[in-house]
Amino acid sequence: MDINEKASKYAESKANEGITKMIADAYLEGYKEGYAAREQEIPMEIRDRKTKYIDLGLPSGTLWATDYEKQDGEVLYLPYCEARTMKIPTEEQLRELYEKCRWHKKFNHKPEIESMYCIGPNGRKLSFTLPGIIKTDEKEEPTIIRFWIRNNNDKEGTKAARIHTFSCLSSDTEEVFSGYGLAVRLVQ
Repeated sequence: MDINEKASKYAESKANEGITKMIADAYLEGYKEGYAAREQEIPMEIRDRKTKYIDLGLPSGTLWATDYEKQDGEVLYLPYCEARTMKIPTEEQLRELYEKCRWHKKFNHKPEIESMYCIGPNGRKLSFTLPGIIKTDEKEEPTIIRFWIRNNNDKEGTKAARIHTFSCLSSDTEEVFSGYGLAVRLVQ
């Protein structure tokens, strides 16, 4: 093989490497753009990874947040006008949770109830602590688990979930003044 043939083969292999690299770079850039575009479609509360959800196996497919929303490690208490901008549960989602899950009380070392939990149809567990309610300047001692639920329309009063600690089966909703600070539990 003479020098021209060697030079030609060398140039051809380098050209193939260059073309292959250009195509690979183009695919990589396309992937990054597609990934970034898809990421923008994902709701912020999932994207930021602060809120973790659990699948309890509910018929509707609703996922419940594993805990109340927190700020600096403390339960976040919000008035309804702020909570409604978040993905809080509807009355139907709450009713499904009550009806499709088995409810249990969890006691601490004293005879008082520490928390409640429910076990979904798929066997996964979701805990509810007693966050209480904030009324103007004072915090009410928790005896009933309360958190905001979404109103079906603006003509209804603002409602909160109410889970009685003395009876797992006695759970419903109650009208609550929209200015009170209640805990927020998200759904998806």
